[in-house]
Amino acid sequence: MSDTANNKCLIITPFLPKGGVGKTTTTAHLGYALSEYGKTLLVDADPQGNLTGHLLQGEYFEEQEKSFVGFLNKESSFEDSLIEARSPNDTYKGLYLLGTPNNSSPLQKWIQSDFLNSPTQLNKISKTAQANDFKFILFDPPAAFNYYTRYILKLSTHVIPVIQPENFAYEALIDLVKELKDIEDGLDCSLDYNMAIINKFDTKNATHRHYLKEIQESPFDPFFVINDSKSIPYACANSILLQEYKPDNPVNEIFNNCAKYFLNILEKK
Repeated sequence: MSDTANNKCLIITPFLPKGGVGKTTTTAHLGYALSEYGKTLLVDADPQGNLTGHLLQGEYFEEQEKSFVGFLNKESSFEDSLIEARSPNDTYKGLYLLGTPNNSSPLQKWIQSDFLNSPTQLNKISKTAQANDFKFILFDPPAAFNYYTRYILKLSTHVIPVIQPENFAYEALIDLVKELKDIEDGLDCSLDYNMAIINKFDTKNATHRHYLKEIQESPFDPFFVINDSKSIPYACANSILLQEYKPDNPVNEIFNNCAKYFLNILEKK
């Protein structure tokens, strides 16, 4: 293990308090892109377990007998809880997962009991991961704005608003900014949420073009536009990533640019 104090690491949480906007998809694909530049950990902190299902076939995960909540409950060590979601090779440093099975009642129970009694238990994830040389940690929390999610956002060095260019999502973005400011004030922390991702953008949709312009005039800088692609849902349904299914899809270059943005920040730390 490395000395945590000397180990640079970014903790990133793609988020919007609205389901279906693509935060889990963003977490998986951005994590894969980041693993080119450093060992990357994905934390499926949502009892729905969508991130885990995105990366692993359900039967495979059940066979592992490893879980995010198992580590939190001290049923297994950090090393024993980790799943090698994508093996390291000459190009990638490795993509690892603290997973959650679909509709996990143990994690939901932990959130409603142990977490409320001792929320700082979540701190050991980032500390232990940094001590194990992880350069990037990405959380995928529930979309609900409860204390559990707020605490995960507090732990993050960067929060990425992920929105679709539609009315309800734009309103959710405004609410998110207000909530993040409240978190900074109430929990005495400083969050970086300057970068945003506009997801599922349809160039032929007049409403999308209108809200994209609204977002372009917002204080977010930079923001990355991910065009709608039918290949993404197919990849998700088959527990593979777009980078693996369609390496030449232009969306992959957007995620690569997002990864380079964070690499630049990491190198300046």
